[in-house]
Amino acid sequence: MNHPIVTPDLTVTLRGPVDGNIQRMNTHVSIKRNRAGRVRAVKDPAWPNINTFSYQFTAITKSIIDQLKIFLERTAGLEINIVDHKSISRDGYIVTAEPEIIRIRDDCSFDVAFDFRES
Repeated sequence: MNHPIVTPDLTVTLRGPVDGNIQRMNTHVSIKRNRAGRVRAVKDPAWPNINTFSYQFTAITKSIIDQLKIFLERTAGLEINIVDHKSISRDGYIVTAEPEIIRIRDDCSFDVAFDFRES
């Protein structure tokens, strides 16, 4: 993860992604029934499509968790860049209020999960 996007001076590298990260797309389609009972899907072209990605990482060390906390604190509400394990670069925002950080072993192994909304 990088911030700012153009010339990053704040970077965190998270290793150990869980395969099968989730992508949710909200296309803002309204489903309605007309008087005859037929279903109609209505979408205004002005409504944006919103892509949200759920990322999970396992076996993260304490030093990386500390770097991640500093990164999240400094970039709260700011646009960041994420390059995933398939080398796909995305710009957007972390939308999880507080990313889930689970301690697996005493201060030596953590799991992290958060949602990222592409801009």
